[in-house]
Amino acid sequence: MGDTFCYYLDMPLSIRGVSVINPDGTITVYINSRLTYEQQRKAYQHEISHIDNDDFNNYDDINNIECSNNDRSMPL
Repeated sequence: MGDTFCYYLDMPLSIRGVSVINPDGTITVYINSRLTYEQQRKAYQHEISHIDNDDFNNYDDINNIECSNNDRSMPL
């Protein structure tokens, strides 16, 4: 994977973070700016675990990926 960039955006509270692979191979992580600092930190760690585990190339059901990822990361 390429470089990773992180931005804070106002999002619904039901969304803590989102990661996107860009056409140039970089990754953009969006973290909800409405969360507390601690929630933002945990959301960032969660998104980084997706990157570290190469979940983008795993074409499994997203719910299975999230359940698996939640098992290996700290609860939000």
